[in-house]
Amino acid sequence: MPTLLERLRKFIAENPIQQNERDISNPKLKPQKINWFRDCDEAVQLKLNFNMKLLLAKMAYNGIMSVEAASHQFVLVFDPKTGERPAWAPNSRQAVLDMDIDDWYDLGAEMGMEWEEEEATIGRCRREWCSLHNVSKILTYAEMMAE
Repeated sequence: MPTLLERLRKFIAENPIQQNERDISNPKLKPQKINWFRDCDEAVQLKLNFNMKLLLAKMAYNGIMSVEAASHQFVLVFDPKTGERPAWAPNSRQAVLDMDIDDWYDLGAEMGMEWEEEEATIGRCRREWCSLHNVSKILTYAEMMAE
């Protein structure tokens, strides 16, 4: 029976994440969840590398979307160090605008962002969230600078 590490190597080999400038698509793969206490160092490194490639591919896909399409629904990214993100994270312009500052602070805490500790404004949270997803184009200047 193959070990967890052997299965991980096989999965990554069978699911290459390749992007080129002419053919950008949204990979239908899920990130690898990282258990920092259970996974060996090699497994952590393999998962981190896979997750970073997947994250960049999803960001590239968001980047080529029209403003209209991205405003309606963009692809959510995840924390590459965990392979996770909150299920309730906003993935449209309206959802981003509907979040209050407490929602942003909760989301930031789950994603490893220190918005609450730094007393970030709602505009900063929106800006950083949309920038992380490569969809800053969906916000107006006033929405990005909101206090």
